[in-house]
Amino acid sequence: MQKWIVGIALISLAGCSQLQSQHEQSAALPKGVTLVEQVTAGATSDTPVIPYSKYTLSNGLTVVLHEDHSDPLVHVDVTYTWARLAKSWVNRALPISLNT
Repeated sequence: MQKWIVGIALISLAGCSQLQSQHEQSAALPKGVTLVEQVTAGATSDTPVIPYSKYTLSNGLTVVLHEDHSDPLVHVDVTYTWARLAKSWVNRALPISLNT
């Protein structure tokens, strides 16, 4: 009976420590940064899952962060929404309306 109570107490404490670490991570975010999604790798699934965190900045920029400590490398990839850029380029370059 005592082993059962000790087991439940340990599981409860482990859950509290995980909740505290999630709270500390969200509290550590700078002003204007919002955590949108966080995916962690699951050891039970057959398909590989790449862990990442997705943030939105106050200016609308979406940042996807994946940490891989296997190699000391940094990679930055910038992806643009071309429809918005093309529309702004056309509006700046052509003073006439294209809707005829």
